[in-house]
Amino acid sequence: AWRHLADRNFVRELTASVPAMLLQPKSLKLKLTESATRMENLRVQQVLLEIEACGLGFAIGDAGTLKASRGALSQIPFDTVVLDSSSVEAARHSGSANVLNAGIALARERNAFTIGEGIESANDAILLRTAGCDFGSGILFGMPLLGPEVDGYLFTHRV
Repeated sequence: AWRHLADRNFVRELTASVPAMLLQPKSLKLKLTESATRMENLRVQQVLLEIEACGLGFAIGDAGTLKASRGALSQIPFDTVVLDSSSVEAARHSGSANVLNAGIALARERNAFTIGEGIESANDAILLRTAGCDFGSGILFGMPLLGPEVDGYLFTHRV
């Protein structure tokens, strides 16, 4: 949220926590909300640059419904566009993939990846794949895991 980006301690706390995650910084992405993408605050822009310099990436959320201007989005160094579950649900119930297509078009303009959230059925997965979505997540692929369960899952599945 924008309030985190405005917090003067955020970058220090974030970068200090990365080594404890035992992951490479480039494998972590911060999902920016629409309110954060609409911030035209120089302090927020500086924070984004500091985070990027630490090797972390950015994902834009709610991409199909963004009200942020293209100009504001051009200031954000994102490489992933997230199509949230409400976009998938809307396409599922209306039969129209307009919102999904808008998010995917934004990703293609920026040479970014897309992730579709809220995939509940094979039909949802087919809908997203047909629309051109790169990756997906949802209960079709497995139930959410608690922190301690992740290590066991990764070990068992050799991810």
